Amino acid sequence: MLKKDLEARKIPALRSREEMVDIVQREIFGYLPQVSATWSVSEPKDIDPWYMSGTVCHSYVNFTIHFENGVHTFRIDRILHKDGKKRPLILYNNFHPTESSKYVPLEELTEYDADFLIYCYKDITSDNGDMTNGLAGMY
Repeated sequence: MLKKDLEARKIPALRSREEMVDIVQREIFGYLPQVSATWSVSEPKDIDPWYMSGTVCHSYVNFTIHFENGVHTFRIDRILHKDGKKRPLILYNNFHPTESSKYVPLEELTEYDADFLIYCYKDITSDNGDMTNGLAGMY
């Protein structure tokens, strides 16, 4: 596209990250209440150290958040290459608690050097409509 075409469209300047976060909170998701919390992560527990032809290890950790009014723990599965090199990390919100999704080609993506952290959304807060259980209930 030609520079004069872009100028003719009068595209507004990009906003800062802080401005965009404010717009998304104000217009879509709402503001989070100020809550003090600390967190901890358990030691990894191996599920399959030779996962997907042995190039990656499948393990999990329990992620625990401590609030003034309670504690919430959920599991995060980890699909990590064994060599310890830094790679792109994909955080995947799974909709199936006991199986990997057919929509995420884990094997192919790990072959292209991606690592994964996977959690099931129901383990964080169930989709029951009232937002009183799990992590949402702590807020």
